[in-house]
This record gives sequence, C-alpha cells and structure tokens, in this order.
Amino acid sequence: MNCQSGIYKKGVRQLVNPHRKLREIAFVSQLLFLCTLLLFPQSVFSAAPELSFGLRTRLETAQVAEQHAHALTIKARISVTQNFLERFNTFLQLDNVVSLDDDKHSNGVNQSAYPTIADPKGTEINQATIQTDWLDTSITLGRQRIVFGDQRFIGDLGFRQNDQTYDALRLDKNLLSGSKLTLAYLHNVNRIFGDQAKSALSKTDTRFASLKGIRPKGLLGNHHIDGLLLRFNVNEWDHFDLASYGYAVHNYHAPTFSNRTFGIEGQYRQKFGHFKTKTALDLALQKQQSIQSDWIAYRKLSASIGYKMFQLGLRHEVLSEKNNAAFITPLATLHKFQGWTDQFINTPSLGLIDNSISVVFNARPWTIDIRHHLFTTDKGHIDIGKEVDIDLIFKPVRQHEVKLRIANFNPASDQIIKTNDVRKFFLMYSYNI
Repeated sequence: MNCQSGIYKKGVRQLVNPHRKLREIAFVSQLLFLCTLLLFPQSVFSAAPELSFGLRTRLETAQVAEQHAHALTIKARISVTQNFLERFNTFLQLDNVVSLDDDKHSNGVNQSAYPTIADPKGTEINQATIQTDWLDTSITLGRQRIVFGDQRFIGDLGFRQNDQTYDALRLDKNLLSGSKLTLAYLHNVNRIFGDQAKSALSKTDTRFASLKGIRPKGLLGNHHIDGLLLRFNVNEWDHFDLASYGYAVHNYHAPTFSNRTFGIEGQYRQKFGHFKTKTALDLALQKQQSIQSDWIAYRKLSASIGYKMFQLGLRHEVLSEKNNAAFITPLATLHKFQGWTDQFINTPSLGLIDNSISVVFNARPWTIDIRHHLFTTDKGHIDIGKEVDIDLIFKPVRQHEVKLRIANFNPASDQIIKTNDVRKFFLMYSYNI
C-alpha cells in the first residue's frame, strides 16, 4: 500500500493521504487572518490595517555554453498588517509575478530548450501569520519568513522573485541583556518554484518522456517536512557574538535532503582608528538520513578589513565529503554563496572548497562589490574552475534600489564536474522590497 498514491479502499475502510491533512494546516493562519477582518467587530482592532506595496522588475540573461536565455519579470507585492484585541498581530503578504518573455527561458517549472531562469509566474500567499507575546516570548504561527545568521543554513532565497517561506510555529525568547533563543517547528517549505511545480510534468516539458511525466523531487514547489530548528544567539559582549544551532529536518518529498546539523559560529569585530576589522568562524557537523555515513564536517573562516570607503575580504569555506556523501544545505539562501552563476546549488559528491576574495567600495548612494572565487573538490582537491562576480548598486533612499549584477564562471580543463562556461547578467529595480 502506498499512502502517497491518494485514497486506498478495502471494504468500508478508507485511508486518506496523510499529506493532505498536513497541507490543510498550512492555511490555518491565513484563515485566522481573514476571520479577524470579517468576523470580529471593528471595536476589537487597535487601529486601521496598515498597507504597504512593493515592486521589483528584473531583466536576467543566462548563457550556458552556446545556449542563451533571457527573462523580463515583474514582481508586485502587497502587505497588510492588522492588530486586534491589543495583543495579537496578523500579517498577510501576497506576491504576483508576471513574465514578459516566458517563451525565451526555462522558468524552473517548465523545461524548454533554453537555460533555466527560476522565476516562474504566478500569484502566491508569501506570508500569512498571527503573532502574540506570552511570558516574554514572541509566538508566531503560519506561513513566514525565517532567516538565521547569514542564511547559510536557513534562509528565504530573497534574490529570486518568489521567496522561500515556511509553514511553521516559531518561538523567540529574549534572554540576558541581548541574547535570544529561537525554537521553530516546520511542516512545509514553500519553495521558489511555486505551487505550479506539482509532481506531474506538463506534456510540453522537454523532460516529459525521459522522466515519464514525473517532476524530480528536488524541483517540487512544496516539500512536506518535519523540521525542528533551535538557535541560540549570545550577544553579551562589545566586540564578540556567539551562536550555536541544531537543525533536524526530515523531508518526506525529498529524503536525500533530510539531515541533522549541529554547529557553532562566532564573530569578532574591532575598530582601530580608521580601520574596521571583522573575523568569523563557523563549524558544523551533519548526519544524513538517506545514506549510511559518518558525520560530515563543514567549516567557514572569513576575515575583512575596511578603511573609509573600501573593504577587503577573504573567505575559506569547505563542504566536506565522507564515503561519497557531501555536506548539504537544502534550506539555505544558496544564491548568496559560491558564486552568482549558481553552479553549486547542489554540492558535488566529492565535496567543495571555495576560496574567495572580495573588494567592496561603498560611497552612498553607490556600492561596488567585486568577488573572485576558486573552486576545488574536498576529496582529491580537483580544480573545478573560477568565477568573477560584480555588483553595481545605486540606492539613493531606502525604498529605491537599482542593481546591475554580472557573473562569469569558467570551468577548469580535464575535469567533468562542471564543464560549461556560464555567464549571467541581472538588471533590477526594486521599490520597498
């Protein structure tokens, strides 16, 4: 018997797909929000609803070997905040993404002859939460944005037009003078591919025949999970911050993403005259459910020095390998790391070492960010390639931002891990997003 196949009948016995029940929970907070607006009398509201609007338009091009793709997408966002009964806050956020060049790229939902630019069109409930405070603890229920640290393990993929959000229950407890303990239970990941990315492929999809009409698990728009996240941020010193974390995630749709990860990270900041210095260390161990392996290690060491408008940074990051299994970060904001051409969304089976250097010039309203990456495998130290990334940002005020992003990956010769030259170009305007 396969419970995932739908409804199973034997005589009068009926077994309903358990994922359907869990999926229904995802809409509890959304219904609560609507009920507060429709059922409660106006006297229970502390004030009128607060509305905000956002807009982001992006031109993106991708060249993979000799294949070219381009996409012009526009994202519109409306957010509504409402307080009621003086202690409950509800938040609803709707996103709509339209594509003006839908036939010139693969969008992450439907695969065509063009390279992928993963910004599918559609309308989504991005966030819908109800929040309150009880015994000095903030409690948030519903579809929400969860970001920890620099988003290396838990993030929202905010660069893409469709965010990654979580159907979750979250508790935040302030401790000591500046520390915080966060505990969250996740039961669904709303991924960037959106609700259209269901298990069945479209017959027009170029992968339909080879995959027998079934979408790869890693490209589904929703992943049902049982996830427990625990993070303790200690901010009790002038120059030093410390955090420890433990993430246990069982992914029902994509078991290869299931893992238990435990780690600690520290950051030290110090100013010497006109010079600003910062160093950071992150160490973690991971056990994966789908394979029989030892604990797999992760480490990241970074350092930077800034003088007036300039900053120079160095970074050494290792996603290790054990018994042909590599360290994974499936819930991270992956576009932020290991180059903006997104060549290492999935860690190579031999592991990955990323050594990078960055130079940043910041003179408001202008920012120039230049990065250079050298990629090798953890096992065997095979040279994979190098990448150069450039950001040019103009931000005259907080609400408006224009960004030009260029990324160029060049593979090393005599290796089969990454063999294509990849070039990407992004031109974006954002208003209040």
